[in-house]
Amino acid sequence: MKKYKYKFPSSIVIVGIIGIVVAIGCMALGIYRFLNLLNENIKPSLYQYITFALTVLLPILYMVIAISACFNSYYFVTDDKVVLKWGVISNKFNLSDIKEVKLITNDSKLELIFKDDTYFLIATSSEWFESFVDEIKAKKPNIAYVVHTDVSKN
Repeated sequence: MKKYKYKFPSSIVIVGIIGIVVAIGCMALGIYRFLNLLNENIKPSLYQYITFALTVLLPILYMVIAISACFNSYYFVTDDKVVLKWGVISNKFNLSDIKEVKLITNDSKLELIFKDDTYFLIATSSEWFESFVDEIKAKKPNIAYVVHTDVSKN
């Protein structure tokens, strides 16, 4: 089973990095505020404990999701499904639901077109498109493969 790395747009990578920095800052500020509260010899309320827990746990949760998405996002084809693994989240499409695979060359896009005429855009390196399509066709030869060079003729 070959894995095809998910290709994130630069803007998403930048937003993810900024999000991680903000999450670390929020967590540090929350810990600092809680330690100051403890140093004042004031017994924290239940609300303050919950706030502290959330200021630590939510940034950690965000960082786990963001980092795993960055390093563990890829597509692969099984005997009956196309799977998008996006960090800790996965999305599966039955090969039997795919009507055609469309390559739009001038935009470097690969789309899976389903029987209900919805589509899913494959976000991976264009150099892997042919290999990806070959794998799908090997599993389900009756899926049409269409190459478009002009988007206006869709």
